[in-house]
Amino acid sequence: MEEGKRIAIVSTLDTKGEHAALVQQIVESRGHEAVVIDIGVLGQPAIAAIISREEIAQAGGANLHTLVAAKDRGKALAVMADGLTSVLRSLYRDGLVDAVLGLGGGGGTAVACAAMRALPIGIPKVMISTMAASSKGPAYVGTRDIVMINTITDIIGMNPILRGVLSNAAAAICGMAEGGARAGNLRAAGGRPTVAITAFGVTTTAAMRCHELLENAGFDTLVFHANGTGGRAMEELINEGIIDAVLDLTTTELPDELCGGQLSAGPHRLEAAGECGIPQVVLPGAMDMVNFTIPETVPAKYSERRFYRHSPYTTLMLTTVE
Repeated sequence: MEEGKRIAIVSTLDTKGEHAALVQQIVESRGHEAVVIDIGVLGQPAIAAIISREEIAQAGGANLHTLVAAKDRGKALAVMADGLTSVLRSLYRDGLVDAVLGLGGGGGTAVACAAMRALPIGIPKVMISTMAASSKGPAYVGTRDIVMINTITDIIGMNPILRGVLSNAAAAICGMAEGGARAGNLRAAGGRPTVAITAFGVTTTAAMRCHELLENAGFDTLVFHANGTGGRAMEELINEGIIDAVLDLTTTELPDELCGGQLSAGPHRLEAAGECGIPQVVLPGAMDMVNFTIPETVPAKYSERRFYRHSPYTTLMLTTVE
């Protein structure tokens, strides 16, 4: 049998101890080691942690007792997020953690996902959350490969639905850890040069053809959907040295930033390649549109502009020359 993996289980053990215990039991029953990490602050832990809340607070630059006495929830969450990020990075760097599973409500999700977003792409990351299906879900995931699992019910007490969700999530993180390669190998030694390509609906055919040509010419390609998150992910990977050149076919995220559309990649889109000094070819793909969702999301100041209803949830506004 393959050697067991080390799976970090992150939760507030004062309010979610019963639930973390079930996940721990399942992980260990499959032959893996559960590294239970407590990010709670107020009540007493219901189960023992391998890494205590005191250690997490200290790693975040604060004393837990001082943090509790201050009664500042926002500051406490920020400290615990910083501490958890530092601890998980160290554990991963030292080969002591192969996967991470988080469990929480709004606060726990914010802390756990902040740390997961700081880990390399490829390490399995699962977040069991009451916020998974909320409008804030994409913000928790950011540009990283975090799997969000909706709890359906609140994480208070135990019920058949919640028990099923927890069991499935525990099985999922075990399966990911068992089947996945260790992360951080995005740039294998002696690997082929990597070209990033941006694509979006009307430029997909061009992106597919460019991918084919580059592959045949001896390059690897990373194709990013220019939906805001895709552009941010590409810029981050350029800064991380993962990408050697950029074929930016699709710059639709720029008009969205300018006009308040739904798919902006932020004000720093199109900067990383220049700052890193790598080759880039930039085209105005899909810059004739600004992306909104339902018509009601279009600002009133644009009421006289031309629109195209792409789908029930996508409204495109034609840009002007200006």
